[in-house]
Amino acid sequence: MSVRCPNCNSDWYKSVEPCSLTLDVKVDTVNFTEIVLTPTCTQPVTLECGKCHRRYAANLRTWNNASGSTTFGLEKPRLLPTEEESAAASKAFSEAYNQMSAKIAAHLKKHFKSTKHLVSYSAYESVNEVPQDNLDQVAIKGPCILAAEPNPTWGGESSKSFASPLLENPTWLELAGYANEMIRLTKDHHHVFFEGVDLDKKETNKRSDGVKVYQFVMGS
Repeated sequence: MSVRCPNCNSDWYKSVEPCSLTLDVKVDTVNFTEIVLTPTCTQPVTLECGKCHRRYAANLRTWNNASGSTTFGLEKPRLLPTEEESAAASKAFSEAYNQMSAKIAAHLKKHFKSTKHLVSYSAYESVNEVPQDNLDQVAIKGPCILAAEPNPTWGGESSKSFASPLLENPTWLELAGYANEMIRLTKDHHHVFFEGVDLDKKETNKRSDGVKVYQFVMGS
């Protein structure tokens, strides 16, 4: 099965990065004999069009014929970005991310005693791989508290617990500020990527005042 360039529809191409193959062998556990041998591709093949010279990726498809021979084909071609497009995308990402980081830094300076910027904000959605600023959007509706236990594994013996004040409809910007404060107290400088929040059902159910307790979702 051949493929055509998504840019110019030419079927003339050369392989740039060949696909590595693995073998999936199913065994008859009664007779202990191999009954199926199916080569599968672990990654796409990178191709370069011989006409327009655009690079694109395609999946390598393999299947066994009745005769026992194996047939190979390429499918699902998709264009890869040019160097200029990659550079522009990288610039757009950096500009959007730096703008959000600047807003968080200003928020820390205004509302917290410790203004050292520790948190890396990651609780955003992307459009064409460009972060969308959601810092002014409400993150949690209603009254809530953010809490974190000491983490001696990553923060050492001086790691402390964290609990936010009672919050009402906090924005992502506010939560980013408290995530920064949480990192300062727990001293876990390995998990600094603030990716979201999870409801702590156990702690929430202990309360009778309608206040929900959340935990930070932090990545490394």
